[in-house]
Amino acid sequence: MSESITAEQLRARVAEGGVLRNLCLAGGDFRGVTLRHARLEQIDARNACFNDADLEACTWVDCQLAGSHFSRSQLRQVDFRNCHFDGANLATATLDGGRWLRCEAVGLNLNETTASNLSFIDCAFSVPNLRGSIMRQCQLDHVSLCDADASSAQWQQVRVTDSLLRNLYLIDAHLEQCAFDRSSLTDVDLSHAETRALSLFQCQGARVRFIATNLIQAIFTDARLNAADFTDSGLVQANLNGAVLPGAQFLRARLRYAQCIYLRASGADFTDADLFGANLHAAELDNCQWKGARLDDIRPTDPLRLAADRWQPTL
Repeated sequence: MSESITAEQLRARVAEGGVLRNLCLAGGDFRGVTLRHARLEQIDARNACFNDADLEACTWVDCQLAGSHFSRSQLRQVDFRNCHFDGANLATATLDGGRWLRCEAVGLNLNETTASNLSFIDCAFSVPNLRGSIMRQCQLDHVSLCDADASSAQWQQVRVTDSLLRNLYLIDAHLEQCAFDRSSLTDVDLSHAETRALSLFQCQGARVRFIATNLIQAIFTDARLNAADFTDSGLVQANLNGAVLPGAQFLRARLRYAQCIYLRASGADFTDADLFGANLHAAELDNCQWKGARLDDIRPTDPLRLAADRWQPTL
């Protein structure tokens, strides 16, 4: 490995302008450095320290950032492309705008990081620490997020689309107007989370836990989730139209005025659930448990509407 340049040498190279390419910053101390609008390509910055640095509008391409430190750094409008972040520490950093494209990381630390207006596209993160993270108006598209701890996270208008989520823990999280549309969820835990207008449109997966989760007005339209657990959850005015939820647990769940049109939940357990005013038109609920369930004013299948739904023109 070539010798790492110093902070003074890096500042001089930035002042000269142009692309910074093939530099060795490995293990260097660049705390508080200003790299505004710099473009860095094929940089070896493993185990380098950028704590408290000003990296506004930087672009990093094909860089090695394993073990690097960005705590308390200002990463506004920063683009990372094809970068590797194994073990990198961005705890308490501020990420405002910018994009992460085709980045990979094992053990990335985003504990209590604040991110807004940021996009993650085609990224793969294993064992990331997202505890207490704050995210607003962020987009995660075609992202792999595995063995992630996002307990007590606060996410607002975060859209996770067409992504792979496995062993993701969002226990005690606050999710406002967030979406996981068309994503695959396996062993995801949202227990005790507070949500508003959460969307899982066309999601698929298994063993997703919503135990004691507030899911008022949540959207599960056309979702396919095996063995989902909604025990003690609040699904008031939720939309489960067309959802496929075999073996789901709805013990003591509150489904008042929920839309369950064409819901398929064979073998589900509705013991002591409250379905007051729920719309069960054309729902398939074979072999379900109903002991103690409240079924006042439910809307059963409407034969005339069902016939209209199934009508096809005669040729």
